[in-house]
Amino acid sequence: MHIFPSAFFPSIAYTKAVYAVNNPRHDLHEHFIKQSIRSRAEILSANGILALSVPIIHEATKMPLHAIQIDYTTRWQQDHWRAIQSAYAHAPFFDDYKDAVQEIYRTQPRFLHELNSLTWKWIEGVLHQPIEWALCEVFSGQCDTSKKAFLTREDMPWYQQVFGYEAAFVPNLSMLDLIFNMGPFARNWVLPNDQK
Repeated sequence: MHIFPSAFFPSIAYTKAVYAVNNPRHDLHEHFIKQSIRSRAEILSANGILALSVPIIHEATKMPLHAIQIDYTTRWQQDHWRAIQSAYAHAPFFDDYKDAVQEIYRTQPRFLHELNSLTWKWIEGVLHQPIEWALCEVFSGQCDTSKKAFLTREDMPWYQQVFGYEAAFVPNLSMLDLIFNMGPFARNWVLPNDQK
């Protein structure tokens, strides 16, 4: 059984790991971990790596992920979208996918895992490779709880990034980076050879 945390615009490593297994599961009973892939995505701006974080409502110290609600008292959606536009307006495939991403930001799901599900469905659509997720019925204890899980700068094949002409390649960013830069060819970075 392969169990993954829910992820917001997940990293390339997370996406590759999901597609590498059969019957992936989400554990929505795990305790929410701040500053992790559950509510954080990393993109590449002109000034380097930029973290896009979804603000949440803090009701208790430890809460299960399925109960985490999104805080809409700030303009974080507009801030995220402005950052994405600034980072990727000149990316080769930005115009192809910007409307769908902006639509995700226009939604106002109550719970974080609902927003994360929307971001994953978008990735599935771009890759033309749906996944049948299952949910753990109880807390599994099998999700990696480190804040850097799936966010490390691990080695992976190079692709041209918007700011890569002036700076070194930055691996393992959000799928936003890979898709805006590589479009449908993103399949070659994350799908197993028999699914490409």
